Amino acid sequence: MNLIEHLDKWLSLEGQEPKLQYLMQNASLLMSDEAEAELRRRQEATNDDNEKNKLQEHLIMREALKALKVFAQQMVEDPVSVLLELFKQAEDANDVANLVVQTPDELLDQLEERLEVDARSLTGNAKAVLEARIKGLRAVREAEKAFNEAKELSLSPIEKAVREFLRAETEADARAYALANKDLLLTAQGQAEIETYSENERVNERKALLRQMRLELAQPVRPQVPLTDEPYQETSRLQLSQSSDGEVVQARQPLTLQNVQIGDNNVMINNVERVPLEWVTPMETGRQFWEGAVGREIELGVLRQKLLDEQQCSILSVHGLPAIGKSTLAALYAKTYADQYPGGVIWLQYSSDVRNAEQTKIQLLRAAQYAYKANPEAIEILDKKYAAEPDVVKALLSGHGRLLIIVDDVWTEEVASTVKQALPDDAHVLLTTRDSDVASKFVEDKIKAMYELDVLTDADAYLLLKEVAPDLPDDVVEKLVAGLDGYAQSLTIAGHTLQRNAYKGVNGIRADCDDILRRVRQGEGFGDLPEVKKELRKRIQKFESVLKHSYDRLAESFDQNYQLYFRALGTLADGADFSAEAFAAICQVDDGGKILNELRQFGLVKMLPAKDDAPAKDDAPAKDDAPANGSAPARWSQHAILRAYALSLQTPDERLDLPERYSNYVINLISECYHSKPRDYKRLEIEFAHASHAFEWCRKEDYKKALKIVQYCNDFMMIRGRSQMLGEWQKAAIDIARLSGSQLGEANTLKSMGDLASRLGQVDDALKHYENA
Repeated sequence: MNLIEHLDKWLSLEGQEPKLQYLMQNASLLMSDEAEAELRRRQEATNDDNEKNKLQEHLIMREALKALKVFAQQMVEDPVSVLLELFKQAEDANDVANLVVQTPDELLDQLEERLEVDARSLTGNAKAVLEARIKGLRAVREAEKAFNEAKELSLSPIEKAVREFLRAETEADARAYALANKDLLLTAQGQAEIETYSENERVNERKALLRQMRLELAQPVRPQVPLTDEPYQETSRLQLSQSSDGEVVQARQPLTLQNVQIGDNNVMINNVERVPLEWVTPMETGRQFWEGAVGREIELGVLRQKLLDEQQCSILSVHGLPAIGKSTLAALYAKTYADQYPGGVIWLQYSSDVRNAEQTKIQLLRAAQYAYKANPEAIEILDKKYAAEPDVVKALLSGHGRLLIIVDDVWTEEVASTVKQALPDDAHVLLTTRDSDVASKFVEDKIKAMYELDVLTDADAYLLLKEVAPDLPDDVVEKLVAGLDGYAQSLTIAGHTLQRNAYKGVNGIRADCDDILRRVRQGEGFGDLPEVKKELRKRIQKFESVLKHSYDRLAESFDQNYQLYFRALGTLADGADFSAEAFAAICQVDDGGKILNELRQFGLVKMLPAKDDAPAKDDAPAKDDAPANGSAPARWSQHAILRAYALSLQTPDERLDLPERYSNYVINLISECYHSKPRDYKRLEIEFAHASHAFEWCRKEDYKKALKIVQYCNDFMMIRGRSQMLGEWQKAAIDIARLSGSQLGEANTLKSMGDLASRLGQVDDALKHYENA
């Protein structure tokens, strides 16, 4: 473009900022003498007053830019002289304050020295005036210094860290400072704090650097560590306290056989309170596992024979590889033989998140409710005032006819030992675990009471494929049976994927089958998975190859977003079922149920029936608000090993962003539960695994959110048998509040700790916490 074209473009722009920006970008032409001459020629040639004014504005803008350049040049050559002139032009304290705020201390020191030299050369009134102005300058500087010091003191540790990070001279210095203060800076909250700064070149560079460093530190699987090695000590004394909004909260007193006598139709507590009992026969057969399952007749027969042989054992532990079908076998046994147990069937569901005795007791308390859940009076007393210890649970479950108790997915010996204390002597018990040490501990090292589950037989593998993919050609089924070695999860995913791709026709299905088996032969998978022990990797290699094929087909059948949707599932709490609403929040989509239904067609998720005894629908609802049985929103689940793979496949960016979306969703959900009137503890109980999982992320990444989770769950945890966990959370919350500089958060947490200690009868500790608050 020539000069005339640039002038025309400049004159056509609207707004001062675009005009000035264009002038600076094209200064070589628009600031030339030729440009000024052309503007003045046009001004003289027009009779339109508006056009004259417009041209005059552009001429003034050029002069202003010239003056700015001169000023900038003077600031480079002799900045003190420029400051001296500005200081002399200052009309009041506000002008001086603006000058002080915008000028480095080094230059202000030089300005004071220059003013003192000038003052010595003056006499009389002129000298007095200048000395007074010098005194005013120093007063303004002192005031500005005091204000900055006060502001610095009011900053939280995170705000201070971000400020120092931005002040670092070089990128290397900034990186070193960030690493030295990674608990503050390399977090979601540190990133959020730096985002509040106005954008300029330095700030934008440091924002990018901070995120890059967080990406470098992002790990595919975060190890789970206890919050503290010191358990929160409970006593048996009972106190009443009030929550923050005035609601009366009552701690549940532990019930043991020392303060309880249990009769046929009632329980006497402390020789004072008589509670009626009325047994309701449970029938928890694990439908989510046996639905669609086939085969295992031989294994079922072996388990049945072992349990009937009272001289051998009435307690069995089933162990084996991840995803080999342990839970499914237990569920098939419960479904097949349920009518042989007059006391009913109870399913105790655990997961990798349940590690200690207190967490174990939550399922035991739920099971104990069958002894009185038909009586509203008993529910009011026992559920709200007391928490039965394992020996009382055992007594409450005894005497109703033989029970079948399934203890599913146990990860630690402490969990197994705690459950065992609550088992009636005449019950038949099946425990499932992938850990042979846990299996052995549960049955007291009795070899006959341990059962290692193997892969499916060829006949069962054939039946399974025909169940999940009835339209597959027989030759394809036979190839998969021969090539996948009876690994149930591999067969299920392969069958679902090939069935889903039926639109390709028989030849297309055969080609996909050959591709799966080629991957299996060549060992093509995802690479190392931290969740899987080295000695197990070879044994699950075929499963991984099948999963990789299905994962690739997601992109082909839909688009690459569906691979992201699968990876997003790794963000959810391990072992916990979830809603389509939660999934949609993580993926930032409108219809999570529709996507989950499509993932289900690949065998990557399952839809759970709303109730164990409710009839199932053949088709999953497309939306989360569509009930699975006409009364409640559908819940979804995913096998732990699939969730582990989903997490390991997440990109570094996803490991930063997906948990943040998840925690935002969880906090909004538990906030709704907390602020409901009355509080919605039933829903919070359903979602508590997600609240706990979100807390673990927030306590490392976003301290403010972690404090919110503690606040919203505080009373719920106290009255629902999680006081030890609450004590640990509160101790973590104190550290978090101090680290984030939140005195209000620290005070509120100390008050909550006082409430907890008071409710547990620890008066001295309570008074200490209240005083500190």
